[in-house]
This record gives sequence, C-alpha cells and structure tokens, in this order.
Amino acid sequence: MSRYLIIGGGVAGTRAAQTIRANVPAAEIIMVSREDHPFYRRPQLGEYAAGRLAEAALMARNPSFWEEKRIDLRLNTEVVAVEPSASMVRMLDGSTLEYDHLIVATGREPNCEGVDGSDLPGVISFQTLQEAAQLRVLQGGDGRVVVYGDSLPALQMVQAAATSGLDITYLVAGERILPGVLDEDASQILDGRLHAAGVKVVKGADVRSIEKKAGRAAAVKLSSGQVYPADLVGACAAYRPVTAALPVAEGGLRVAEDLSTPWPHVWVAGDVVGDEPPFNWLRAWRQGESVGLAACGAQDSVRSGRSSVHVLNCQLMGLSVVAIGQTVVPYRSGPSEVRTEVIGEFYKKLVFAPDDRLIGAILVGNVAEAGELEEAVGIGSSRSDLDPALMKQLFEPTYRPRFIGVQCPVCRHEIQLEPDAQVGDRVTCPICGVDFELVEDAQGFGVQMVE
Repeated sequence: MSRYLIIGGGVAGTRAAQTIRANVPAAEIIMVSREDHPFYRRPQLGEYAAGRLAEAALMARNPSFWEEKRIDLRLNTEVVAVEPSASMVRMLDGSTLEYDHLIVATGREPNCEGVDGSDLPGVISFQTLQEAAQLRVLQGGDGRVVVYGDSLPALQMVQAAATSGLDITYLVAGERILPGVLDEDASQILDGRLHAAGVKVVKGADVRSIEKKAGRAAAVKLSSGQVYPADLVGACAAYRPVTAALPVAEGGLRVAEDLSTPWPHVWVAGDVVGDEPPFNWLRAWRQGESVGLAACGAQDSVRSGRSSVHVLNCQLMGLSVVAIGQTVVPYRSGPSEVRTEVIGEFYKKLVFAPDDRLIGAILVGNVAEAGELEEAVGIGSSRSDLDPALMKQLFEPTYRPRFIGVQCPVCRHEIQLEPDAQVGDRVTCPICGVDFELVEDAQGFGVQMVE
C-alpha cells in the first residue's frame, strides 16, 4: 500500500488528499500541518475578525470528514527537512516519516526584510486564524490598527478593522492600491470604498520600522519620520513561498508545468509555487486536484497545473473585482483598451494585444462575464471572435443580460447561473463545496450562506 504524504493543511493540500482518496481507495494518506486548526476558509478570515462569523463557521470540513476519508491529519506538526534521496521528511521534534509520494502545499509566509521590529508581538500578516483572532479581540474598543502593504491580506485586514469600528490607517507604498492589478479608474472606485468606510489611506508611505513599547508593537514609522501609533500592526507588504524544508539550491525552487519538481515523486501546489501571484483560492484548489491526480498516476486526467492566465477573483472592501491577464497598460506600450465609463461602482475594461488578441480584462462591481472572459483570454481569442452578446452585455448597459452569475462568498469563484434561476434557489459552489441561497440585491442576485 502506497503512502501519500501531504505537507500543508490548506485548500491545495486538502483537495489533493480528497483526490487521492477518490482514485486510490486503499492509499495511506498522511497530512501534516503546523497550524493548530484543520482546514478552514481563509477568504473569510476578515468576516471572522470582524465578529460576523464564529470560529466553527470557518471550518471548511465537518470534524468527521478526516476519519470518514481515512486521512491521518497531524496538526501542530512542522516539517523542517525533506530528504528526497531517502524519501523521508524530518519533523521539528526529531521524528521522521517516510513516503512513496510527497505533495508540498506549504503556502507563503511574510517577508519583512528591511522593516525593523516586524517580529515583535502585536505584528501579524493576517494569514491564519490565530492572527485574525488578535484583531477580533479589539472589537468594541478604541484600538488603533495600522496596516501596510499592497496585498489581499492587507485589504482583508483593513476591511475587518473598519467593520469593527476601529481606528484604521492604511499605508500604501505608491499612488495606487494594487498598482499591478488595478488601473486608475478601478483604483479610484476602491479609494471611494475605503474613504466611505472611514479608513485613513496614506499613499507614498515608505515603511522603515515598527516601534515598540513594553515589549510589543506600538507604532509604525516611515522614512519621512512620520509615526502612526498602533495597538496592532498588519505587516502585509510581501510574502515568499515556504520552502525552507526543501533542499532548494540558489535560484529558488524549480517547478515544471505539471507542478512536478526535480525530485522523483514530489509535487508542489498552491501558493508555494513561487512565480504566480499569491492568495488565489481557486487556483490552489485546481492545483491540489492536479497534483493529486498526478501522484495517483492518473496521467490521462492531469491538465497543466499552472495556468497561463493569471486571474484575481475576489472582493475588495466588499466590492466584487475580477482581473484577468494583463490589466494595466503602460502609456504607448502597444496594447489597446476598450472600456466603459465608471458608473457608480461599476466598471469594465478589455485589453487587446497589437494583433487584436484579448489579453486581459477588469470587471468591477458586476463580474458576471468573468468565466467567458477567462476562457477567451486563455485560448487567445481575437476581438472578432468574441461573442457579440458578450460584448453587448459588457458595453451596453441597457442590454438584457445573457451571462448571469454570482460569486461564491468563500472562494470567489464566479458561478454561472441558469437562465431560469430564481431567488431562493440553493446553489453549491463547484470549487469549495459551500452551499448558499440566491437572494435579491441591487445587481440582481446576491448570495446568503446556508447553515
């Protein structure tokens, strides 16, 4: 009986374990995680931190799941060394585990090089349930929170602090938030959301140090000398793949298109794949399935684990945003843009290469066309190949929508709805398995979690 060892208990690791069990019923599956909680929904950490969700509601699987699937889950277990030549891993406590197949899904960790004091108590990167709990306990008080960084965890933490009524300051390095993803129009919409929520946004902020008082973080200091007092600091500027346990040579981890590594029977999945934008739940889910199939030897079923199209499908300050492929076009760089006017908080843009291939898109506010556009970018559709009904829906506000969808409240996957969908219908996300009901909102359909 083959032993499948999975390092990491997040979405990629869990999906890999499920895939292996479905394909190899007799397999021995061991999953080790350095966290003290089993698989939970990280995209909802902000709602937990704001007091809108109980801890139990974050858990993505029932407690009985692991036993029913015969997955040996070992929490609070950290792998410090992977020895491929011996097909073995070594734990922090000195114990070892042998494997026949290894999947590394260790995610990313904060990289705070150049910022003194980033290791102080009271500094978090807003990646784990334990960190979110540190923000949650400030609810109802007059706590001050300072967050810096252009990342999804930064915006999650900012929104949670604002929702909790805390004094929140957001330090942004440049003149736009997420400048590699959002163009000027999309960024201005997000700025409006932040302002309406009472967030103090400071742009052009060069963070140099985190000052301490009584042994913990007390303020964030900029290179200009400006100091922002804080009871809790979100250090969310940079993250790096967690690869310390791997025998990685200088130059970083080499990962093939199918997510295999230079070592036999070793694959990686999720945010540990270092050259892709992090914190993409949907991509991690797909990669977990892909490496699970590969580890089982189901080669005919394995698609490339690494997408050629980068997709950000999320909510920023409660605003639905999808960014596909190239979304920001430098002045006179070659690509052309077709865009709508900004109408309230609604905005859509397509980006075409000089040869008229669709290479990118931004959808803000209403993202019903996301699935069609992702497919079109992926196959390199030309402008003339795009469905006329799709173009009408994108750029003619009075056109009766043909493409109707809702975002899963957990993984942000855009789910296409049937034409006869009605309020009250129950929908199951095909990606993360969450059930929700359709409710009516200003955009047509919204979602409500089902207990």
